Amino acid sequence: SLKIKREDLAIRIAVSKENRSITISDNGCGMNESELETNLGTIAESGSSLFKEENKGKDLSIIGQFGVGFYSAFMIANKVTVTSRPYGSEDSYTWESTGRDGYTITKSKKDDFGTDITLTIKEKDDDTNYDEFLEEYKIREIIKKYSNYIKYPIQMMVTKHELKEGSKDEYEDKQELEVLNSMVPIWKKDKKDVKQEDYESFYTSTFYDYEKPFEVIPYKVEGLTSFTSLLFIPSHAPYDLYTKEYEKGLQLYSNGVLIMDHCESLLPDHYSFVKGIVDSDDLPLNISRETLQQNRQIDLIAKNIEKKITSTLTDMLKKDRERYEKFFENFGLALKMGISDSAFSIFYILHELGDGCLQKDICYEIFANKQTVHSSIRKLEQGGYLYLKQGRGRDKHIFLTEAGKQFVQTHIVPVVQKENDAFMNLAPEEQNELLRLVQK
Repeated sequence: SLKIKREDLAIRIAVSKENRSITISDNGCGMNESELETNLGTIAESGSSLFKEENKGKDLSIIGQFGVGFYSAFMIANKVTVTSRPYGSEDSYTWESTGRDGYTITKSKKDDFGTDITLTIKEKDDDTNYDEFLEEYKIREIIKKYSNYIKYPIQMMVTKHELKEGSKDEYEDKQELEVLNSMVPIWKKDKKDVKQEDYESFYTSTFYDYEKPFEVIPYKVEGLTSFTSLLFIPSHAPYDLYTKEYEKGLQLYSNGVLIMDHCESLLPDHYSFVKGIVDSDDLPLNISRETLQQNRQIDLIAKNIEKKITSTLTDMLKKDRERYEKFFENFGLALKMGISDSAFSIFYILHELGDGCLQKDICYEIFANKQTVHSSIRKLEQGGYLYLKQGRGRDKHIFLTEAGKQFVQTHIVPVVQKENDAFMNLAPEEQNELLRLVQK
């Protein structure tokens, strides 16, 4: 077994502006010649996936993986050099490539076990300022965004501007070794160890909001797909929530590494206002928007998250109606905007339908035939309602109020004009009347 103490493991970053290089080093298990060939010789190879498979049941922490993600280094580097020495061996090897003409693997000399990755940064050009990647502030920014929650310390010598010893007004620059990452994310801490103020501070700083969150929802699931999440319902609607420019989605992490800033697949449209993060050790680091569509784990996570948000709101409605109504004032329209997707799955969190429906609520009616649709549409104009179709079999019709201009133009008209059963089954005069009403 490896005689390495976990607390001694670290990642270190060294920058040389003179050589235009960034070196990322670790003191981990290292790689031999064959492993360098396997993991770096094929662009799509993922050595960590195989390592996980071979060590099932053990407490593993795979920081990252080579393969496609590794080759993204050539976006800023014109040469990448990897020198590695495996634990327990005296031999070390160097893999080197410019990203264009293949690669070479040669025997080399390395004093300690582990791996050094050196990026030789490209020269600045008219399109990109590559020089900034050699600056301390930029490296801090990248670590904070993408690797802040790596479980191991990421260290770098940084410059501190401090008052000179024995002087009152003279300053000097000092070099100090500093840990750049937080390591333990707030969402992985035990709830009893986190204060409400900690959640609020994390929310306002991470999502750039000037108000505290309306509701905090810590949520952890273990099973076929395990994940930890921290969800927030804001205290107010973002200014662009009802525009096409608004980006919905949760931050998606894999084992503490940010892999997507806005993962749309994790939220249904009617919960587009929810902010937060999801972290799962089961997801590959190189997941893309394209592969998300076929990822069953993402689907399972999304369904669990939707259920959790719904149950939280349902609970709020039953136990604190006044607070729920305050929430609905802010986001009721957002719920309605998602109605064409899954309206009936969210009805019960809005209200309990009685004989009559208040104008501020979403109401629905089931018709036995389409003749009654025509007369009902005429009544809509008097109340300022809008109309949507939802469901199969017998016609189900949904009526909305308080729909703003952008809501109509962005969401309602495209839905109604879509060639679906609801619209096409109406007579031509009914179609025209419906479109006129909606566009009005």
